[in-house]
Amino acid sequence: ALMNGLDFTLTARPAVLSMEPEVSVGSEIQALALVGGALAVATKKGLVVYQANRQPEWLGEVSGPGNQEVTGLAPCGGNLCLSRHARHEGLAVVSLRDPSSPVVLGVAPLAGHGADVAVQGATAYVAEGHHGVGVYDVSRPGQISLVQRLDPGEKIVSVAARKGLVVAASHQRDLYVYSLEGGTALLAHVRSDRKISRVRLLP
Repeated sequence: ALMNGLDFTLTARPAVLSMEPEVSVGSEIQALALVGGALAVATKKGLVVYQANRQPEWLGEVSGPGNQEVTGLAPCGGNLCLSRHARHEGLAVVSLRDPSSPVVLGVAPLAGHGADVAVQGATAYVAEGHHGVGVYDVSRPGQISLVQRLDPGEKIVSVAARKGLVVAASHQRDLYVYSLEGGTALLAHVRSDRKISRVRLLP
């Protein structure tokens, strides 16, 4: 997988600065996240961290047991939450305070394989396949705890969260929209005419 040089300072209108030279990540890219001045890259071999500048420079990496595949990334409370394609230690909170030496602050087991993660406040939402969406309290990274589970009865492949809403996407092209105001309630079920890979809520 390759990344071209991008201007990360232009958040409203990103512009490609150059097509060469390219930066080789060495594995298929699953997701990206900007945390401070660092660019976190989720790959099938683990988490790789680059300096987020005009020509991304390798800083460090985190590889789980057996080089676990990282499937999703989301900034959380100054740290980074990541989902892994695993049940044991499928959710992790990583500190990028020193991007050249990422530190795993805490991990939690999942009911299913982690496919994606979204964060709102101190709560992480993890797409866990046939086990729906796991809702986790990550306010204390060393003691991550399961709060509840959103289970629409389908295999969930992606999840997004923002301003009191959680959207879960299934492999069957279904979108489930939940309200978090005063509890958790299903607001809508929408059928997409295309296969869904990732779902995100934009500002």
